[in-house]
Amino acid sequence: MNSLGRALKLLDMMGRQSGGFTNSQISRYLQISTSSTSYLLRQLEWEGCVTRDEDTGRYHVGLRLVSLARGAMRANGLQKLSGPAIRRLVDSTRLTAMIGVLDRGEVLLIERTSYKDSVETGADFTVGERLPRHESAIGKVLVAFLPSEQTGHLGACSPEELKGIRMRGYATVDSQGIRTVAVPITNRIGGVQPALAVTGLISNPIWTDGCAVINMLREAAFQISKRNWPVQRVSEPSSERSLKEGFR
Repeated sequence: MNSLGRALKLLDMMGRQSGGFTNSQISRYLQISTSSTSYLLRQLEWEGCVTRDEDTGRYHVGLRLVSLARGAMRANGLQKLSGPAIRRLVDSTRLTAMIGVLDRGEVLLIERTSYKDSVETGADFTVGERLPRHESAIGKVLVAFLPSEQTGHLGACSPEELKGIRMRGYATVDSQGIRTVAVPITNRIGGVQPALAVTGLISNPIWTDGCAVINMLREAAFQISKRNWPVQRVSEPSSERSLKEGFR
């Protein structure tokens, strides 16, 4: 692996875990000498890609990457396209809304908006965070709506579960008192198909009307899609029975 590959691998690791890393930890992870690690870190620190905590000696992701990430989002028009629809969705449901895409086999969150008076919960993910595709509602939806020839190697869900998600038009995951429901955004931005989700405490009264939540999600996803591209709505379930019976 060349120096660029090591740098990218290091930054990816730093972005996944908080708390920072020491020179020796990075050296072991990259399987290179501590002197080579020091040289790499100096270069990245000079460019603003990493920063060193003088008290602990640990290295963290630098603000240069935040700027690059914002530039990428602006270039893809993600914030412009999704902002108004997400804001309406959040105000209507009082839940947190998120957009995620599949990136290297994981879910990458590219947008997140919370209700102004919401209580912080375990569902308060951050933009840039990665989620396991097989454990998240966004991941299940993204895999379910991929062409069939692309789903085999991902192994996120069983074929039966993927078929059920496609038929219903949404996926839901309940975990540790948090409920997340996701629907597909039926157009491609930058070659990936995004999904839109809302998440919040299961005790939130909004979940008692599951049909309304799904309809608001679908409408928001459709509004995001049609801003610049002619799209078709995801087909509705053959009946509303699955919604009225409760989330699955």
